[in-house]
Amino acid sequence: MKEKIPIIEDEIDDGFVNGLYIPIDERIKQFSEHYDVLGGDDSGDLTDDPFIECYKFVNADYRSVVHPSFKYGTIGTIYENPCDFNQSIEYSFGLSGWTFKKAHEFYGSSTNLRNAKLLKMKIYIKDAVIIPSSGKIRCRKQQLIEVIPFDMYRDQIVTME
Repeated sequence: MKEKIPIIEDEIDDGFVNGLYIPIDERIKQFSEHYDVLGGDDSGDLTDDPFIECYKFVNADYRSVVHPSFKYGTIGTIYENPCDFNQSIEYSFGLSGWTFKKAHEFYGSSTNLRNAKLLKMKIYIKDAVIIPSSGKIRCRKQQLIEVIPFDMYRDQIVTME
């Protein structure tokens, strides 16, 4: 006869916070600390699909800075990739997005930016988590909504440096 394994009822706290299981109103609150949460109706109330707009830099050929095999480029396209929804880990797998300032800090100096593309992305909160300490977004889906030419954001970079 097999011996029963005792059940340990103590809660184990390993720091893991799966953002998918955080209630949507709490997730909206987390995102709104760094981004404007959009997707409201005429009354100003958020719909079932609130989203944010964020930024990312890619190389001149639209390839990811971190993973050059991943290529962006067509406005309107929804890009998908597996994602780690653990908010306790800053750098892990998944697509990412930032505020403009954080995207600039992540990508590098303004001399590198002349050869880069700035992408504006749309990310639904249901598909993403935010890393509270940095405001970085990690997601499984994002839609390219705009490619912003260097001349359009050059002045913002100068004021940040």
